[in-house]
Amino acid sequence: MSECPICTRPSHDDEHLCPYHQLALENLRDAFDVWADAMDLDWNSYLDYVYAVDGVGSWVREVIEHIKSENGSLE
Repeated sequence: MSECPICTRPSHDDEHLCPYHQLALENLRDAFDVWADAMDLDWNSYLDYVYAVDGVGSWVREVIEHIKSENGSLE
């Protein structure tokens, strides 16, 4: 079993993240097409927008920070 790179909780062998962060990532991905079409956003703009929304959960924010840090564009 491996560790989640965000929180060091155990992750499943077939997933990179722990179940909590994996679910947050899947929810981000699932909602992207709807938001992108409605607001004409690319992936990075979408992540910035979601991150700035009040009430966004900590797991979602942590996933966004992790994604941006991997791309070298964490702000």
